[in-house]
Amino acid sequence: MSDLKTVAMRRAEPQFAGGPLTADVHPEEVANYTAAGWERADGKAVPAAVPIPVAEGEKPVAEQSLFELRRTAKALGVKFTPKTKLDELRTAVIAAMPVTEPLEEPANG
Repeated sequence: MSDLKTVAMRRAEPQFAGGPLTADVHPEEVANYTAAGWERADGKAVPAAVPIPVAEGEKPVAEQSLFELRRTAKALGVKFTPKTKLDELRTAVIAAMPVTEPLEEPANG
């Protein structure tokens, strides 16, 4: 059995047909999941994400069009198809962005 601590998360509706409504998430990924519409299953507030640097003249990921997100995804090495929807691509891009510092300390126990 693993000693890895995870955070239980949930969402009201799946991001895509048949998608999950619950997930056990690594603590460093909680803010990324929150940005993609998830919430903690225990109802606790999620700490604000570490701001992701945006190159001068670039829009934040949440404001990028599908065309802009495709460019960002390519730069991050995110794989997608022409049929990938905006929300799915945004979630993948956010998940692929590097986290510069831990967002929450895992509970010791």
